[in-house]
Amino acid sequence: MRDEHIKAAEEYYRIRGRRLYSILKERGWLYHPQYFPAVRYLKGIDNKIYIIPYKKKQGKNQLFIFDLEGKLLKQAAAPIVEESIFSFYPSTIKDGKLIQLIENEKEEWELHITGIE
Repeated sequence: MRDEHIKAAEEYYRIRGRRLYSILKERGWLYHPQYFPAVRYLKGIDNKIYIIPYKKKQGKNQLFIFDLEGKLLKQAAAPIVEESIFSFYPSTIKDGKLIQLIENEKEEWELHITGIE
């Protein structure tokens, strides 16, 4: 996964900031850690803690749901759409459903509601 992320990050900089990318690369300022942090995304909603690590399973993001005491309630998967390799589109979780605002190819916002498996 690390190599995939490095390629995606380099492609992101090439497309969105060619000048910045060339400066960072030229000066040796690009750094890719050997390992990702354990948590990519953390949210507290409805007296539950939702944690998403970097690791994916069968093309979906892993999702761990804990109570406020830290007890694992459920391990699930959700197809969270990424805006870039650095962030997800605006999202929240409510009543066991992932709710996301996703910009389509026409640059219009669409509301996506997906059940958490």
